[in-house]
Amino acid sequence: MNATRTDVAVLLRDVAGSLESTSPVDAEDAYRRSLVLAPNVACAHAGIARALFDLDRYSEADGHLRRALAVEPQHDEALRLRAAYLLAEGRVPEALDTHAVAFESGAKGGATTAGFADLLSRLGLRADAVAAYRSALEREEMAEAHANLALLLVDARQLDEALAHLDRAATLDSGDLTIRLNRANVLVELGRLDEADDQYRALLADPSVGGAASLGLAAVHDAAGRCDEARVARVAAVTHTPELARRCTPRQTPMGV
Repeated sequence: MNATRTDVAVLLRDVAGSLESTSPVDAEDAYRRSLVLAPNVACAHAGIARALFDLDRYSEADGHLRRALAVEPQHDEALRLRAAYLLAEGRVPEALDTHAVAFESGAKGGATTAGFADLLSRLGLRADAVAAYRSALEREEMAEAHANLALLLVDARQLDEALAHLDRAATLDSGDLTIRLNRANVLVELGRLDEADDQYRALLADPSVGGAASLGLAAVHDAAGRCDEARVARVAAVTHTPELARRCTPRQTPMGV
């Protein structure tokens, strides 16, 4: 039996999906070929949008999300991706409207709810954001949602629960060094200095977080009364990442910097 155009389009979409994580360029090509055969498929437009976001072609991605929603106005992923795009662009009212459509249509998956929580947090509605993150995590475990919820809980001084969420986030995404750095910061606030010390030292060599880890290590030394070691760590932090100088209090400003 000969394959139909629809069959080939489905196959191309499957191929594109398998390529997204390794080659967004090839994924884009496969999605485009599938759309030639079947142009009105919302999931294909959402898929090519994902690939285009990975390629930093945001305006094109948004165009495909709008086409996906023209075909299927309640498409969960297209709504979620477009809301995230609008939020990143600073178009907050439109992002809110898009989330409202998602919720009214019943698209309340974990990722969609977490995106809504991100928006609430950005608007300063912290209690509502905490509730939304909790709701999202009841639906789906996501490292980023655990980590973002933890930061809100730190602000609310719910440190033990914040640490538990950071622990879970680190389990889900062991390669995210920012999660590990934030975990060390919470350990300092809980007075668990030896654990924080170990965590910071493990991060010192990494260029992306090494400066912040040095500054955290300075906080450990300060808390332990080791003033000379704290001063050395602050100098190392500012040498590594000069913009960290503004995070030092007058008392903590490194001597000689």
